[in-house]
Amino acid sequence: VTPPPSISRFSPGAAHVGGGIIVSGDHFSGATAVRFGAVDAARFTVDSPAQITATVPAGAAGGPITVATPAGTATSASSFTVRVPPANDNFASAQALTGDSGSAPGSNVGATIETGEPKHAELTGGKSVWYRWTAPKDGTWSFDTFGSEFDTRLAVYTGNALATLAPVASNDD
Repeated sequence: VTPPPSISRFSPGAAHVGGGIIVSGDHFSGATAVRFGAVDAARFTVDSPAQITATVPAGAAGGPITVATPAGTATSASSFTVRVPPANDNFASAQALTGDSGSAPGSNVGATIETGEPKHAELTGGKSVWYRWTAPKDGTWSFDTFGSEFDTRLAVYTGNALATLAPVASNDD
């Protein structure tokens, strides 16, 4: 008789839709489903009887993770958090800025890299957000990320499509 599965932990504890997580425990052989709350995983692979790699599905809202096998269902003791990307995570959804001065508070928590995104400051990025601004007149303009608690990069481009952006200026730090 095969014992029911059990979940001892999962890592990371939070990820965005499409991100991968590893579920650790026992008796995962023959797993038929992995769920994030009430939503089935987009994909999962039983790596071993003690480990499953799963992809966070669209529509997941967080909650416990469950693993189902023919012998039963295991539910994690802690809840998984789905990171929701900011509204301006993708180039097509860039936040519009206007005027010749001001500020735009924001966050890149939960942000992603989209397919075809350029290297900002000639470095592969990790969590970009996008803003769209047209200079109201000729001149020199300054942008900063003062107050950030991590190493930031800024890049300025011209163009109306991600695939055809032309770099203007960039800075790491």
